[in-house]
Amino acid sequence: MPRPRVELPEHDEPLDLNGVSIQPSAPGGRRVVEVPSNTQAVAIVEGTRRKLADLPLAPKHLNPIACVCLYTMFGLDTQEISVATGLPSDTINKLRMSNEYSIMQRAVVDTVLEVETGEVKDYLKKASRKAAEKVHALVDSTNGDIALRAARDVLDRSGHRPADVIEHRGRLDMGLVIEVVDRQDDEGRPIIDMEG
Repeated sequence: MPRPRVELPEHDEPLDLNGVSIQPSAPGGRRVVEVPSNTQAVAIVEGTRRKLADLPLAPKHLNPIACVCLYTMFGLDTQEISVATGLPSDTINKLRMSNEYSIMQRAVVDTVLEVETGEVKDYLKKASRKAAEKVHALVDSTNGDIALRAARDVLDRSGHRPADVIEHRGRLDMGLVIEVVDRQDDEGRPIIDMEG
């Protein structure tokens, strides 16, 4: 005997089994989050990754800057960096004063801060349900002041805030700055042999 065919429902359409309608629901009453498709996920990841083209110099000329930046952030002084890289102290100081060095240092610091912020947000997210339950319980507090502040907090968080009025005054002076970067001037740039 052949099995009966069941037409699967669309997105949020109820399932119909021989006249009995079954409403779709998330398991355990949990909120359902839409997962991006494979192409969307790849696009998101590709948008967050950096590429060699994002570097301010060609890698062979950026390696000394990256080494000096890393050693400086590690806490080594110029003399120690000179011993580690084989570069003279005055070259190390010139590298530190370059625009490329400041770009690399800022990018590294920003990346470290982003990772740290993400970890903190994840940590706080784990306690958010417990915190919400605590605030919700305080709405019923016998102390009227505590109950009022908790009620305001719940209303604020649920989108029922009074309108914010902000007065802006300002002046706009515009100018144009053109910065020319000559990447062809690689003759005087130091190179560290990373293979030896």
